[in-house]
Amino acid sequence: MKQLIEIKNRFTDEIIVSGKYMDLKEAVEENKAYLSGAYLFRANLSGANLSGADLFGADLSGANLSGANLSGANLSGADLFGADLSGANLSGADLSGANLSGAYLFRANLFGAYLFRANLFGAYLFRANLSGANLSGADLSRAYLSGANLSKADLSGAKRPPVMSHDFIAEILSREADGEMKYLKYIGLIVLVREWCWDEFLEKLPKSFINWAKKILCDKWEEFEPHFK
Repeated sequence: MKQLIEIKNRFTDEIIVSGKYMDLKEAVEENKAYLSGAYLFRANLSGANLSGADLFGADLSGANLSGANLSGANLSGADLFGADLSGANLSGADLSGANLSGAYLFRANLFGAYLFRANLFGAYLFRANLSGANLSGADLSRAYLSGANLSKADLSGAKRPPVMSHDFIAEILSREADGEMKYLKYIGLIVLVREWCWDEFLEKLPKSFINWAKKILCDKWEEFEPHFK
């Protein structure tokens, strides 16, 4: 049975969606072009088709968006703190300035997504596809990137890099190795030997490689400097 569902604007408290729907998911899907600033805190939108949706500045913190189709959606400035985006399709989505702190993005597809200055602090991106994504200016500190695909992602100027991420470090160094095996063989170890921390790498890898890696990483991000001391 259909019921009256209303969705308000998080900033003005104005009702932006009002009508009878089977559930909130249906209301959101049918009005996806008019959800700028929507208050959808902890909404259950699992599997929703929100391709191309206008969710600019929306509050989706704690929302369940697992398996949702958000391809090409405008999520610029949206609050996705702690949201479940596991398996979601965010390819080509605009997430610039979005808050994804603590978001669960296991196997999420972020191919070509625009994450300029997004907050990914502590985000769980295990096996997420970030190929071709723009992460310039993004806060990646404490982001979990194990198994993530970072190929051709724009990592230039990433703010507060994940200094403990084997995958992130390996991706940066691989780009600078210029195909030279003297570097690639040790970069491979960084990915494969995940139980090693900084102390083990500094102790067991050749000094020439460590010095090379130090120059690259520290020249790009000062946050790496304490780990080479």
